[in-house]
Amino acid sequence: MGRLYSWFLLGSALVLTVVRRLIRRDRAGEGRFREVYAAELPSGLSPKGSGLELGSCLACGLCERERSSSEANELGLMTLAIAGSRSCEELEALAPMMSRFEGESLGAKERACPTHFPFQRLQDAARQAGPGR
Repeated sequence: MGRLYSWFLLGSALVLTVVRRLIRRDRAGEGRFREVYAAELPSGLSPKGSGLELGSCLACGLCERERSSSEANELGLMTLAIAGSRSCEELEALAPMMSRFEGESLGAKERACPTHFPFQRLQDAARQAGPGR
């Protein structure tokens, strides 16, 4: 009897999901999410803007290969990319750390990155989100 009831629940959930998707075509998943939350992102991260791909960092470490000994105790670019992509609050907190990187070195790191993570746009967004904006 328990299995029959489980199949009934799964089947009814499937039917409801299909019916809801047919009725609400204009309110589908990611598009609706971006529409609702686009205003909360800094303009460099805005889905309607240039389109920074949030979460595209693979954490491979290629961007941190040439760290000097003075940078050993500081957060690396990979850590900043991952943390800065998670939320606007973290991006704001990381703004001072992102400002220590030079634009041309970030460009070289973007080219070296397997996913071509847009470090320069992340830095611009951090400046906009950071204190004193």
